[in-house]
Amino acid sequence: MKRFILTIVLLICVFAPPLQAQQASSSSEALAFEKTLKSAKAGDAEAQFALGGMYRTGKGIPKNQAAATEWYRKAAEQGHARAQLEFGKALELGRGIPRDLTEAAKWIRKASEALAKASEALALEKTLKSAEAGDAEAQFELGGMFRTGKGITEDQVAATEWYRKAAEQGHARAQLEFGKALEFGRGIPRDLTEAAKWIRKAAEQDNSDAFFSLGKLYYFGWGVPRDTTEAARWFRKLGNNSYVFRDLGYVFYEQGGLQNRTEAARWFRLSHEAVLSIGWTPWRVLRTCCPPST
Repeated sequence: MKRFILTIVLLICVFAPPLQAQQASSSSEALAFEKTLKSAKAGDAEAQFALGGMYRTGKGIPKNQAAATEWYRKAAEQGHARAQLEFGKALELGRGIPRDLTEAAKWIRKASEALAKASEALALEKTLKSAEAGDAEAQFELGGMFRTGKGITEDQVAATEWYRKAAEQGHARAQLEFGKALEFGRGIPRDLTEAAKWIRKAAEQDNSDAFFSLGKLYYFGWGVPRDTTEAARWFRKLGNNSYVFRDLGYVFYEQGGLQNRTEAARWFRLSHEAVLSIGWTPWRVLRTCCPPST
């Protein structure tokens, strides 16, 4: 009997959480709560968000959904994206606050926009670091960010410069974009001869978008001697693509004049026939193939 009682005591000692450890953990959580509360009351948005989480989960303090939502609100009003999301979800679910789907949508939208910007900023920082280290793909991506203003202020000069850096390393899409920048004078003085040179480099790497651009340059004699045979050679590489045919139609149509309009009509007709052959509805065909109104 004594042996049995001793065994039970030993098992309790081994498997029961030590009292001192429990007390230390409780003391640590209480200290963290007091520190967070002090910062939150001083207006620190990150602390307000953290305090909301403590009240919502009951970490180091009894759960209190109303208090959690109130602290989320305080942080949200300071622009804290994750707090905006949590406050929106509280409004959506009626968690510690009367349910209000209109307000919920407003705060969740704010959070989504803020988080998207933060994600773009992080992507920009990562891409910039790689681009500056000489990574051609990152240089191309950075050029795209500057060209479209994604995550950064739009800057065509910077975009073209990054495209140039990647192009000089043999990056086909960057060669095309740098060529197009030269063709249209986008962030760099217009130079059709140089444009043709870089677009040709991309086309020779089997970039299909470059086939279109190079064929166009040859047809109109922009930066290269006019050569309709060479233009046709590059256009044929595009295959039976209705969108390409349509875009070619637009190119000729926008040049004006009877001859160009006739050529445009031919490409619009080919586009029309291509999409009919795969069973598109007449309305979809019309939206895809028709020329712009004058």
